Amino acid sequence: MEEGITWFKDKGSSTTTMAVEANDNQQAMKTQQPNVFLGLGNTQCEQGDFAGALPYFQKALTLNLQQSLDIYINFGDSFSQCGRFSEAIAAYQEAIALESDNPHIYIHT
Repeated sequence: MEEGITWFKDKGSSTTTMAVEANDNQQAMKTQQPNVFLGLGNTQCEQGDFAGALPYFQKALTLNLQQSLDIYINFGDSFSQCGRFSEAIAAYQEAIALESDNPHIYIHT
């Protein structure tokens, strides 16, 4: 690879467009980052690439100190779609531990 030779899109690679917001508030950026990775994982799932979504959900979990319920559910769904059922169950169990009275979780388990 050499800078300035060509663009990946000119060689047939797909491109991605996403909205970004410039913000100099570091705390706001830290709280939004998990949602960015959750969104990227969800996009992969929508495209049927559940294995490709897993790293995004993992990154969202490492950034989210509150352990988001949605991340665990989507993580579990992706593991399940990949046939990784024990990992899916573990993710769903984490979701249940967060909100055991949420009926939405039990639809996935």
